[in-house]
Amino acid sequence: MSCHDSQTEHFSKVTEEILETGVEDEFGALYSPDGKRLLKGNGSGTYIYNIKEGTEVICDFAFQNSDVTKIIIPASVAVIGDNPFEFFNEIESQSSRFVVQDGMLIDLQEGRLISHFGKEESLVVPDSVIHIGCAAFRSCFSLKSVSLPSTIQVIGKYAFAFSIDCAVQWVNPPASLNYIGDLAFMTTKSVKITLPATLTDIGVNPFCYCRNIEIKSKSDRFSFRNGMLIDLQEKRLISYVWNERFVVVPDSVSIIGDSAFKRVGANDITSVALPATLTSIGNGAFDDCKNLENINLPSSLRTIGNQAFAGCCNLSKDFTIPASVVNMGNNPFEHVKNIHSESSRFIVTDNNMLIDTMDGRLVTCFDNQEHVVLPTMIKYIGENAFHYGPSFATIVIPSWMDGLERADFWDCNCLKKAYIPQGSIMKFKEMLPEKVWGKLREKNVSSLLDGNTSFFKRIIKKLFG
Repeated sequence: MSCHDSQTEHFSKVTEEILETGVEDEFGALYSPDGKRLLKGNGSGTYIYNIKEGTEVICDFAFQNSDVTKIIIPASVAVIGDNPFEFFNEIESQSSRFVVQDGMLIDLQEGRLISHFGKEESLVVPDSVIHIGCAAFRSCFSLKSVSLPSTIQVIGKYAFAFSIDCAVQWVNPPASLNYIGDLAFMTTKSVKITLPATLTDIGVNPFCYCRNIEIKSKSDRFSFRNGMLIDLQEKRLISYVWNERFVVVPDSVSIIGDSAFKRVGANDITSVALPATLTSIGNGAFDDCKNLENINLPSSLRTIGNQAFAGCCNLSKDFTIPASVVNMGNNPFEHVKNIHSESSRFIVTDNNMLIDTMDGRLVTCFDNQEHVVLPTMIKYIGENAFHYGPSFATIVIPSWMDGLERADFWDCNCLKKAYIPQGSIMKFKEMLPEKVWGKLREKNVSSLLDGNTSFFKRIIKKLFG
């Protein structure tokens, strides 16, 4: 998972295939066969670790989930990837390129701040830094304030994420900032920022769950008005940062970006008016807007992303999927109780399931019900289709479908019985853990399915009385 835009990325990225070729040292650290790349740090065995002399590359997030608290970097290291030293107490560098300063590890050649590991409550980043690296300040729980220099050009993905008591501001307004990465300030205490004319790219809502946000914009591309940060070139609403009950999205927007309304105070929103120009609602766009009651999806809408309305449990009964929708992500309506559809592709069955009829995917199962019958039109269970969904005692699976092994209902304590096709018991046992075998019951129910909308009730009456 590399997320910085620098020349080191090619060397520091690690894949599962590369890890399989790794060679362990006596402490459990994993190196490339030639010993030049540290692929993965040791998980236990020592709290102080000397990286082997001759190592040239320390790969992205190498020491995640490691017990090591102090690391010694040899002079041979030429490349350090995305923050490999999260949760470290001490870093010692023997390299002239990588220096330790006030609890920060800095790549002098790239001007990249790789990692913060100090215990200071207040920090001023030096002017020599032009790049706050990916996750560089992530989970710095002791940090209360960070002042950034005007020289900063790049703020990487997750740069300050989960530093929950940290206030981020600039000593002077940024003069050359051109990139802010995905979720860069997520859950921080506060951010005070002026967007310069040099800014060319902003990723997924950098202010997700940030508690206090002050934004000014001097950019022709990125507009901030009425609490909405909008990319005028992409026509994308990046972030909504105010706490108004009624929100009107302007006609200049055709895309509600991923996690755009996901923030502290989202529960204040009760109504959102969407423009007739809207074509796409991104992943998690309205996630956790618990008090959202009124939102009408326009007839221009074509795409609804993964969990776009997850947690919107108070949506009104006239919430309708328009006929124009042709793309739908995984369980976009988790916790939503009232769904209607005008689409011939995405239909809501009379036992409260949302099904993509084109590819036979069960998108969402909602509403509590004691017995659930999966229609024969379902070819596979979509990801998270039952996530936080209904609680039921029995489920009827009339025919084989893909994705059953990943369905959430198998782990539900309230599930007592699962009726499966006659003669499929061994296939299910091969697929499922032994702890659920006792819930399986073979039953020939496919003969009852004739396409009539009452077949759910007839199967339930036949099986359960």
